[in-house]
Amino acid sequence: MTMNGAGPIQPLKMNIHGAAPSAKETRAELKKAVTEFEALFLNQMLKVMRDTVAKSDLFHGGSGEDIYNSLFDTELSEQMAKGGGIGLGKVLLGQFEKNLGLTPGANDAGMKDAWAGPPAGRPKKAGKTEEI
Repeated sequence: MTMNGAGPIQPLKMNIHGAAPSAKETRAELKKAVTEFEALFLNQMLKVMRDTVAKSDLFHGGSGEDIYNSLFDTELSEQMAKGGGIGLGKVLLGQFEKNLGLTPGANDAGMKDAWAGPPAGRPKKAGKTEEI
C-alpha cells in the first residue's frame, strides 16, 4: 500500500465472466479499502501529533530527520491499520456491509468483534455475570 497521492475512486471490479463481484470478493475489497483509509487517517494523525513537538536546534537533525520521520510514520500507520488500528476500519466496514446488504463479518473471523454488540450481562462478583 502506498500513500503517495490518492487516485480516483475505483468502482468494484467485475469478475472474469463480466458479472458483479460475489459478496466474498466485495467484502475483501471493502476490507482492503477501509484498512488503507484507516492507515491514511492514522498517518495524518501521527504527522499532526509530531508537528506539535517543539524542535530544538540542539537535537533536530534537519531535512534528513524529517524524511525519516515521514517514512517511519507511514510504515507505523500501515502496521497499526493492519493490526486493527483504532477501530475506524471495523466501523466503516460494518457500515458499508450494512449499506450493501452484506452479512456483517461473514467468512471473516478477524473482524467479528466489530459486530458483537453489547455484552449480555453486567459484571457481578468475582468475574460472574448477571443476566439482564
